[in-house]
Formats: sequence, structure tokens, C-alpha cells
Amino acid sequence: MKERTVMKRLPLALTTSAALLCTGCSCQTAETVLAGKSYVYEKGGFAGIGEFGIRLDADGTFSYYEGWASSYVGYGSWTIENGVLILSTDDGNYVNRFMVEGGDLVFLEDDSTNFLYVKVADGEKFLRDNN
Repeated sequence: MKERTVMKRLPLALTTSAALLCTGCSCQTAETVLAGKSYVYEKGGFAGIGEFGIRLDADGTFSYYEGWASSYVGYGSWTIENGVLILSTDDGNYVNRFMVEGGDLVFLEDDSTNFLYVKVADGEKFLRDNN
């Protein structure tokens, strides 16, 4: 089951990676396209209070906060492998994977541990925050 989901999305991963690498007149890496950006979960934060947000920093680290009702702040490092964004917390408890699609992050439930309070379903999105 896990292999089918990843294989089904593999062409999208390759297309997305190619699009990220050469946008406009200058080529960029996927890392530079994602670095310094914030994303907000399309369904809101834990207990419906506040936003569930992820921040990807240029130094390869990230942080996330599941909303005002949550006392947990996740932080760690992010990488891109085979066109898939991988967030790994420093405590080793959480590893979550995403496809990049149209500037948004699409959750890949297979091979992800999910989050502490908010359970994100396969295909749900974290929308790029343009603020």
C-alpha cells in the first residue's frame, strides 16, 4: 500500500522538482525555493484554536506549532530527497513527508509519523503563507 501511494506521486515529484529547479531565467534548487517560507494547515490548529503553522528556515531547520491549544513546538531539520520534503524533529519522535505542489505542501501519510495533536490525512495541504 505504501509503495503504491509513493509510486503514484513519483511523476508529480519529478515534475515538481524540475519546475522548482528552473523557474524563470535563473535556475534555483528546491531548497532555495522553500527556504524562509511559512505554511499554514488548511484545516486549522489543534482544538480549532489558532493556526497550525510550519516554518522552513534557510539554514535547513524548521519549526512548527499546532495551534494555541498546543504546548508542543516541534523543531528539527528539513531535507529534500527524491523530490520529497522531509521534516525530522531533533528529538527523533516525528518524521513527516510532503510533496511540493503549486507552492503548497501536500502531506504524505505513508512513511510519516504524523503530528502530536493534529492528525493530518494523506493529501491534506499546508498552504504557503504570503504574509
